[in-house]
Amino acid sequence: MVLLCRTYPRSDLHILVPYTFDRISFQAIQTNWIGEITACNRVSSNVIRLVVQVLTADGGAPVSLSFVPGQFVDIEIPGTHTKRSYSMASVSGDGALEFFVRILPDGAFSNFLTNDAKVGMRLNLRGPAGSFGLHENGARARYFVGGGTGLSPVLSMIRHMKNEGDRRPAKLFFGVNRADELFYLDELKSLRSEMPNLDLRVAVVEGAEQSEVAQGTVIDLLRKELQGGAGEPDIYLCGPPGMIDAAFAAAAEAGVPKEQVYQEKFLASG
Repeated sequence: MVLLCRTYPRSDLHILVPYTFDRISFQAIQTNWIGEITACNRVSSNVIRLVVQVLTADGGAPVSLSFVPGQFVDIEIPGTHTKRSYSMASVSGDGALEFFVRILPDGAFSNFLTNDAKVGMRLNLRGPAGSFGLHENGARARYFVGGGTGLSPVLSMIRHMKNEGDRRPAKLFFGVNRADELFYLDELKSLRSEMPNLDLRVAVVEGAEQSEVAQGTVIDLLRKELQGGAGEPDIYLCGPPGMIDAAFAAAAEAGVPKEQVYQEKFLASG
């Protein structure tokens, strides 16, 4: 096995790739950008919402960064060479990029957001990158599972479905550990009201006292839905490794082929 980017063709050849022709660019791809913070506010006990407007190379006019729902960019902490990767919750064409960042004790980017980040500050960005994205598999239902800030890329996918008028059945399973970690619920409910084909399920391990919030894990919700005879949907997962592994096990128990389960794992920095 060898990476395609490390090969050199010696003759004419045919290449099979796991995406459609319209995804192929025949021009040089710009990957380095300048961004300006337009919003940086805490939305739960451990999550900050960060919004960054991408600018032209000279830091002048705003531009709309083109990306596939589910992709991420690297964001550099100003004055350092330290970068962290975050998935967009927004969709291509919205202009500004929206991120949800989990605040970790003594985390480099967490400390930057908590202590130093200000509206108007400039950031170096690199991307977009990543192969986590929607797959066209006919009218098959889509289940989206987000653990904590793993909500970001699946929210981008659902927003894309809304913008495209995609009417196939979709269910969003969103879970956190404690009630004070919940965020963006009003926005998710608003999105559900605008998408008749979208169902929303929310789970909290500790302190589920709100209406429409279940006690337990997001995997409990997913397993219950799959065991209810809901067929074999495509499943999109984003969250910590433990959640991903448990979701794969639940899908296997319900007979969902592993080829229909797509994932993006969150790994600890450093």
